[in-house]
Amino acid sequence: MRGFLISYFSLGCALLRSRLAISVEVFLWVLVPAGFLYKYVSTFGADCAVVVPHLLLVFSLWLAFFSFRMLNWRLGSWLGRGQRLLGVGLFVLPFLMLFAWYVLVLVGLASWGRVPTWPLLQVYLFQGFYLIGVLGVSTWALLLVLSGAIFLFGWGCRKILSLDSARLASAKLTLPGLIAISLLGVAGAGGHFALKALGLDDFHPQEPIGVSFFPNSAPKLQTHAVSVPPLVDAIEREAFNAYGPKKSFNPRNVVLIVGDALRADHMGMYGYSQPTTPLLEAAAVLHQTLMASNTRSICAESSCGLMAIASSRPLHLLPNKPLTLHEVLRRHGYKVHLILSGDHTNFYGLKEAYGEVDSYSDGTTQAARYINDDLLIMDRIDELPQYSGGAPVMFQFHFMSAHGLGLKQEQGGLFLPSVNYYRWSMGKNGRKSPSLEDIPKAVNYYDNGVLQFDLFVNRALERLEAKGYLDNAVVVIVADHGEMLGEKDFFGHQFRVHEPVLNIPFILQRRGYSGEEFGDWKFTSQIDVSPTILHELDIDPPSVWKGEALQLPARSRFLHFQQAPMVGLYSISTENSILKYWKDLEQGGEFVFDLSEDPSESSNIVDMVDLEVMQEWRREVMSSALFK
Repeated sequence: MRGFLISYFSLGCALLRSRLAISVEVFLWVLVPAGFLYKYVSTFGADCAVVVPHLLLVFSLWLAFFSFRMLNWRLGSWLGRGQRLLGVGLFVLPFLMLFAWYVLVLVGLASWGRVPTWPLLQVYLFQGFYLIGVLGVSTWALLLVLSGAIFLFGWGCRKILSLDSARLASAKLTLPGLIAISLLGVAGAGGHFALKALGLDDFHPQEPIGVSFFPNSAPKLQTHAVSVPPLVDAIEREAFNAYGPKKSFNPRNVVLIVGDALRADHMGMYGYSQPTTPLLEAAAVLHQTLMASNTRSICAESSCGLMAIASSRPLHLLPNKPLTLHEVLRRHGYKVHLILSGDHTNFYGLKEAYGEVDSYSDGTTQAARYINDDLLIMDRIDELPQYSGGAPVMFQFHFMSAHGLGLKQEQGGLFLPSVNYYRWSMGKNGRKSPSLEDIPKAVNYYDNGVLQFDLFVNRALERLEAKGYLDNAVVVIVADHGEMLGEKDFFGHQFRVHEPVLNIPFILQRRGYSGEEFGDWKFTSQIDVSPTILHELDIDPPSVWKGEALQLPARSRFLHFQQAPMVGLYSISTENSILKYWKDLEQGGEFVFDLSEDPSESSNIVDMVDLEVMQEWRREVMSSALFK
């Protein structure tokens, strides 16, 4: 013990003798992590209690690499010039990796509201140049950064002897003391992860390094890593095992098209002033096309929105293993093919949630293109065989054109000037425009994405038609969530529950047949998509599904939605009023809007609602709230 104390005392004295060296260490390993934590807590709502665990973990990582640096300077003289190069690498690369991880975590939180897991981080690290291009970073700026990095590396090679405090410390320690501290440093960092892997240690639930490598430990910021009530899972297992195929039904092909972050009110089909969907509008003249009015997503993120579409359930009733549309169709003899732009493989269990399918491809299953390039969907369609008319087929396509991280094929686009608002800094509730002049540019950028979505959907349908898949088919176009485009002064999604971020399209098009109209539904939901598709096929929906087939007569009901602490419902009556109620479980505020009279949600009428009605809404909302 005395030897350890003497070694640590010698180490501390050596560090304090070089003010420049210790200043560099503090900047790299204290101030930068502290800046990240400030953003993590103040902008994205992490618990302040995460600060100490994260700094302790960063300290253990620093101590491990500091130990390697000391060993290099003490024992690596046999490497010759390689000792200095190794010293620079051990000095710079660990911090650069930590810094890159910080940046990608903030991008993930800003883009989809979650700390990226390690597999997801790997994907974007290897496609960093694509991502930089999508965000609109100029080539000159990138070259400037690379030139600066090369200059700093060269400068570091010249100055490493005075900058690296590990060299000074290694010279002051005895060899046994150096080895003891090095072993302790490596064991401290490795021990954290080893114990966690064995289930013997817990990081703070929101500690971001732990979330990246052990994502099941973080429910609060991972807004959909929720605890499912055992009763919900038990009922689902029973329904899953009991559901059987119907002997007689209409075996039409099914084409389900999901536009990521696609807003209905920015589509020309829904009356938008800009011509963003000319090809879909032209197709609607040729084929019977039904458009649901006022369709809303159940949340403001992809995972829950996609699961609501597939399993016809609001967030609080989503089981761990849902009986999805894909599973229902497979039990009726369908071949199910998922062709998806984006990374669904590493996106928090999304691939597994889809269930068993006959073929699966997304941005990670190919290497020729950027993962969010919708041309990869065209590539996969071109590989499909000609349809022989045998077993019916279901396709699900996921397009990223309207999303801020989706690749835009045309330089600039039709609507100019434009700028990708995903490059803007984040505020606590989303991105804010740097100036009023930038708002229409951002809207133009989004509209160009919708226009590209229209183009690619048309191309996909033309190619499927040419291969015979649309001779007798139902085509459905929907979205996982909407997008804020300057309303309430914010851009993006995964924050809030305002109308723009929940407003999505729901379009049904009949190819090769015609049928009945939709009922008089004034308000609809993602959970209605799968029942409506099954109605077109004359297939009975599972008993656990909660949505309605829109071909049936409209009825009064509640439609639930939730985004982290903001949980609420739409109260839909057969009369003309559409009332929206939601509560902030963190701040305690309650809000009621009459969307029939106030679609922009400018006037909170909570004090005007009858007390009995408010109590009913509160009971309904609190029974469905999942934010803990």
